[in-house]
Amino acid sequence: MVDVKDAAATGGGAWLIADCGSTATKLIYVTHDGERWRLAGAADAPTTVESPDEDVTLGLARARDALARRLDGGLPDDVPLLVTSSAGGGLRMLVLGLVRRLTAESARQAALGAGAIVSDVIAYDDPDSFADRVERIRSLRPDIILIGGAVDGGATEPVIALAELLAAAEIGPRFGGEGRLPVIFAGNRDARAGVEAVLGDVYELVCVDNLRPILDREEAGPSRQAIHEIFLRHVMVRAPGYPALLQVAAASVLPTPAAVARSVRALAARRGVDVLAVDVGGATTDIFTVHEGRLRRTVSANLGVSYSIANVLETAGAGMIARWLPAPPDVRRLTDDIYEKMALPTTLPELPSELALEQAAAREALRLALEHHVATALPPPGRRTGEALHRLLHGGLEEPVADPAGADLLIGAGGALAHAARPEEAMAILLDACLPRGVTRLELDAAGALQHLGALDAVAPAAAAEVLERDVLLPLGTCVAPWGGSASVGESLCSVRVDHPSRGRLDLECRQGELLRIPLAAQESARLKIQPRKGWDAGSGPGRTVVAEVGGGAVGLVLDGRGRPLVWPREEAARRALVGKWREALSTDGDRLGEVSS
Repeated sequence: MVDVKDAAATGGGAWLIADCGSTATKLIYVTHDGERWRLAGAADAPTTVESPDEDVTLGLARARDALARRLDGGLPDDVPLLVTSSAGGGLRMLVLGLVRRLTAESARQAALGAGAIVSDVIAYDDPDSFADRVERIRSLRPDIILIGGAVDGGATEPVIALAELLAAAEIGPRFGGEGRLPVIFAGNRDARAGVEAVLGDVYELVCVDNLRPILDREEAGPSRQAIHEIFLRHVMVRAPGYPALLQVAAASVLPTPAAVARSVRALAARRGVDVLAVDVGGATTDIFTVHEGRLRRTVSANLGVSYSIANVLETAGAGMIARWLPAPPDVRRLTDDIYEKMALPTTLPELPSELALEQAAAREALRLALEHHVATALPPPGRRTGEALHRLLHGGLEEPVADPAGADLLIGAGGALAHAARPEEAMAILLDACLPRGVTRLELDAAGALQHLGALDAVAPAAAAEVLERDVLLPLGTCVAPWGGSASVGESLCSVRVDHPSRGRLDLECRQGELLRIPLAAQESARLKIQPRKGWDAGSGPGRTVVAEVGGGAVGLVLDGRGRPLVWPREEAARRALVGKWREALSTDGDRLGEVSS
């Protein structure tokens, strides 16, 4: 395996990067053409971790063969390989902590930040009985367990009581075989000896620095590092074919979500912006926010557009999905179509009605996942004492770590977005579900390669940055969305002066309930002067002028006057007409500049 410090030199002029997913293994080829790094090709094949193959390297070999056939001159044999993986269900973790909204939440965020799917969170202050919690633990099949609890020098008895829960459950590794299930203890250092005495003979115990050494500071780094090391040493080697894969990988294998997080964090730092990145998958919807350099991730494990689409129906309701469809559906038919999609999760939409249903479900999955992301937010470091701590322990948090709707950059990823028939469809999903506020740049991971470039960033960050910016992220455009006031339909929320590169000065109005698209190509930029009406905020405070230089994209500049949250008519016919009007407003057919007054 190549040392990270030397990997860039070893890679020379090319890299192969594989993402071994639950259903597909996707391979991309990144090469230097003498002038710059570029994405030279991509291919995929079904992942082979189940019977009859049960060897992940077979799917990788098939993807490599497919890629070689697509490349002029084939594929060199000596290209170093980087790997991310979520095959076999990804990295699954169980988290335990003392206080659900405090130490247990810190442990959960540490696990999520390391790329895990958190199967459950069990807290000392849960109302369940000891026996019920033991049964909950036994019903799970985690790869790793993480325990956090108490500040250094704080309580020890409740922390040891958590260890006793695990000892009573006595569960083994998810993939079976020899060895014991790894447990990471990242709680009060004064409780280590007691935890070791309880768990040392039952589990493989690893002790690291406290996740929360003092009340108002988190230290997640040691826990995340331990999770990653155990993932490679214990989890990967038990998965079918992974020992052979580890031998040929040029650097450490990363869990797929951790690789995506690395890409998003690096992009936020490079551009100096706050980022909201959303990944709508078949089984889960991941939300990543970077606020002032601090990344936070949540996973909505049962919200997706294929394997979990029935759960979207159950959680959101048929009416919430149906409102986005172009024609009023029969509720029974809608339900049947959703369950049919769940029964055949790997099929892609072929008919316009199938695509519309997937995109409607994607809106609701994303909306619910964002609600979950905000609801589970903790205050930022340094603001967890005093009144903030009281609100944390007793509910009623006034402000989350980051307001996703206030991000400077919104990135969409996942099949429902990347495979949209037209770019305005992807942009519509993002605008409708995420409801960005102020001035927001929107981009799409059209190549589905955020995770691949996260792996590359670990060994060759300059190459990863160049490919991400130039070949992977598709600019959709910029949205201007005022919020905070009240207005009647058609009433102006703000005036927008646009210094357009080809049409000169445009004086526009952003009106309540309306969308307005102004074509602005990806290589173009425009200067905006936004003057909100009284009570409305465009990013600098109610009524305050915003001046911004914005970039274009496949859709262009969009003025979104629909309010936050969206305002819906009561009558179904009016709602459906309004959705059709919004859809038509974002259409890129023809030159719509002629409809804009100048």
